[in-house]
Amino acid sequence: MSDTWKIKPLQERITAEFPEKSAKAIPILVSLGRSTQLFRYHIRLAYKAYEDFRPEDDPSGRQYTLHTLGGGDQDAWFNANLQSEANTIACISTVLNTFETFGQLLVALGMAQCRGLLDPYKAQNGLSEGELKDLLGKALKSTEYKYLKAFTNTTKHWQLIVHRPTISFKEGRRGGKIKKFEYKDQSYPACWVEDALAYAIEVQKHLVLCGQALNNLYKVPSI
Repeated sequence: MSDTWKIKPLQERITAEFPEKSAKAIPILVSLGRSTQLFRYHIRLAYKAYEDFRPEDDPSGRQYTLHTLGGGDQDAWFNANLQSEANTIACISTVLNTFETFGQLLVALGMAQCRGLLDPYKAQNGLSEGELKDLLGKALKSTEYKYLKAFTNTTKHWQLIVHRPTISFKEGRRGGKIKKFEYKDQSYPACWVEDALAYAIEVQKHLVLCGQALNNLYKVPSI
């Protein structure tokens, strides 16, 4: 199965065969395509944030440790930390927003009925039984989605979660690390930024599967 969701062919199918739905659906599909581009942009920059402090150039970790203690080039260090935090927050927010937008698309296509404030959970509940409902439900119940949702809601509605460069000789890892936090009485452990980014990629893959299932319902060719 392809690892991409072919949005353009779906736009063309809706425009040609379901013109009554196109006015609302096409702008949403365009937005989803743009969100995918933004996600790729931010996650690439997040992964590259500490490229000037690579383990290959400092295998012992002494220089990295020195920077964490206030030594070395602190301007470069500050910029690396800022790039890591800003783009981690941005890519996580973007991938979660695409699920909100996907829910709007389902309503615009008349596939899900939803009253009041729309969220992907309501959209999933409003779907008819089938592959798409199952895939969307699996995504929303995933550990990765729940962590990212708690992280985003905390940073958006309460405060930024501490995000600091860390080195662990025990784990043999270095890079940004997100401090543990609580959301709705549930505790979330400290998490390496690379792991949080892996969560974001996994959630994006869930969205792709949902998009492919939607294409199948509209009989969009897979090639």
